[in-house]
Amino acid sequence: MPAGNETFTWRQLKRSPMFWLLAGGMVLYCLATVLGFMSVDLYAIGRGAATLCFLAAGAWALYRLGRRLKDRLFYRVRNRVIFFYLFTGFLPLALVLLLAFLIVLIFASNLSLFVFQSELRNISFRLQTVNAAMAEILYNHPDKADDPEFLLENFRTVIVTRAPDLPDISTMLYRVDERGTMQHILLDSPLDYRSFQDEFLPDWLQELPYSGTLIKNFSLFIYSHNLVRIEDQQYYLDLFIPFREPLFNHLLANSNLSAFVSISETVQMSGTRAQMISYQAFNGFRGQKPAIVTPEELRDHQRARSKSHDWWDYPINSANTFDVTDWFTFDTTSSTQRRIWTNLQIPLTTIVRNLATRTAVSEEVVQLLLFLIYLFVVLQLASIVVGMFIIRSVTLSVRQLSLGTEEIKKGNLNYRIPVKRSDELGELSNSFNTMSAGIVALLHEVADKQRIKRELEIAREVQQKFFPKFTPSVCGIQLHGRCLPAREVSGDFFDYLPLSDRLLDVVVGDISGKGISAALLMASLQSAIRAQPPLEHAADGENVRRLTTLMQVLNRHLYRLTTPEKFATMCYLSFLGDQARVQYCNAGHESPLLVRTDGSVTPLTEGGTVLGAFPETPFEVGDVRLNPGDLVITYTDGVVDSVNRQGEEFGEERLVDLILAERRRTPEQIVDRLFETIRAWSEGSPQHDDITVVIARQQE
Repeated sequence: MPAGNETFTWRQLKRSPMFWLLAGGMVLYCLATVLGFMSVDLYAIGRGAATLCFLAAGAWALYRLGRRLKDRLFYRVRNRVIFFYLFTGFLPLALVLLLAFLIVLIFASNLSLFVFQSELRNISFRLQTVNAAMAEILYNHPDKADDPEFLLENFRTVIVTRAPDLPDISTMLYRVDERGTMQHILLDSPLDYRSFQDEFLPDWLQELPYSGTLIKNFSLFIYSHNLVRIEDQQYYLDLFIPFREPLFNHLLANSNLSAFVSISETVQMSGTRAQMISYQAFNGFRGQKPAIVTPEELRDHQRARSKSHDWWDYPINSANTFDVTDWFTFDTTSSTQRRIWTNLQIPLTTIVRNLATRTAVSEEVVQLLLFLIYLFVVLQLASIVVGMFIIRSVTLSVRQLSLGTEEIKKGNLNYRIPVKRSDELGELSNSFNTMSAGIVALLHEVADKQRIKRELEIAREVQQKFFPKFTPSVCGIQLHGRCLPAREVSGDFFDYLPLSDRLLDVVVGDISGKGISAALLMASLQSAIRAQPPLEHAADGENVRRLTTLMQVLNRHLYRLTTPEKFATMCYLSFLGDQARVQYCNAGHESPLLVRTDGSVTPLTEGGTVLGAFPETPFEVGDVRLNPGDLVITYTDGVVDSVNRQGEEFGEERLVDLILAERRRTPEQIVDRLFETIRAWSEGSPQHDDITVVIARQQE
């Protein structure tokens, strides 16, 4: 222990830099005082130099004091070990907790806003659906458009049927006169909305339907606006839900999210910008006048929400802004001086359940997180360097781990470390042995996967034999088909059945699901189809009865063989070449397209429900006459459901446009062009469904 009664001699004091700094500062101060009588500038310079000397002396004194405290504090080895353990253990943990806390706050803020806006969009969509159903009533009963009693009864029935859980739905039906004034036919609301009566409808609402969040003065609504044209009269049908306590209770029940909304507006006052903020409590409708809430009431509101959760599920608060549309101008609040603020509370359990959810984070927030991560890494490295001073020599167990690693590198996966310890190093050796055994198991698993892959390749080769090897030549019919599986084996199939030189059957089907099970079911169904006897001729009505009977037999066949969730869609076409006709039956499949030479496109929709869903179901057979050059395109849903990198589907409209553009080419050329277009559309995205196309052309 150093002596505590040290005394400084004059000689020691003269060797101290602090002594000379203090002495120099005092001399400079006195000199500046004397020179101040002659020049103010000299006085200022002298005072500045003296101040620098005093500051340097103080810094030196603090440095010496710190060294003396360090020597006294770390004189005992126990204190040094405690300090190093705290520095290498507690400081990184504190940094991790701080970083995790900041990440949770940022994630909670973005997640709560995302959930809040998603719920608003969901309610808006449901409100739009109810509006469309009400408009359908007006279209079906045009003579009742001005009968409020009839409309009130039917509108309320629609609300109870389609949106029984949505609170405070208000309905308005009105016309607008030449001056733009609303002439109400029906105003059904659980609240007092006199402010909407005898008002002017903005021009943009007179021309466009709307669905979303709307602000009118200081009142917020989820609004659905629809234009209904009945004969020569223009009607407007509006549904809206105000931002009140029932709506927030609905949000809390659906998303476990507590919301509190306020409106702020920046105004110009005397040439300066002043922020005027008015909080709207929404605990009761108050017309156009905003309800002012004090900060104390806001805190009470938050405490009440917090008490509704368990102590470990404490809700996290966040403040965000979101855009709404202005009733009068059609502008969003982001382009005006008005802001809509939300104070959201989201429990920790909701955050944990949504950790995998993508949420939008601004670039500035990302940069901040990166900076904090870099800072954490630097401090962690510093703590490792400090901790190296207290690391002991490597133990025998670590050496054995090194030897075991070398054996693994040589390929000796059966090597095991002898474990003779029961401490953490022994557990580490056990973990190494477990890892070695796991590697062996993984190698066996890889071998099994390779075997399964080879079996799937064999299954694919077998399945290819079920597809037609050649195109039959039947009087007046030119054919070409192709199937592109999404996996090794396909659930789609197509086949040609030449029953005679004048009669050709073409079948295209899609089995629910993918993989081996769908392929086996496809093989069974195709075998049942090929079991038909050949026909020499098909008299009038005989072919129709044959198709109807065949579809019913196939339906019962699938129903007996499969589970309830398994079914198949199929389109069966029978071409009568000598009569230039096609008779078909569509069992829940994509409707084939009949493309005439004049460019008209007609979907072939006659048929019935999917095969295998019900034991007995009726099927109807369609009969269409074909002109020379007409095309019949049969395809599966994989064609129209193909998506690009943006998630946009190829769609039936693009399919029709391509067929019309290429209709003068041969069926094989059209199929080639279609597959090239789908491949270019997908932009390298993985194929999610099988793609099958069969095109037939009626020749002279």
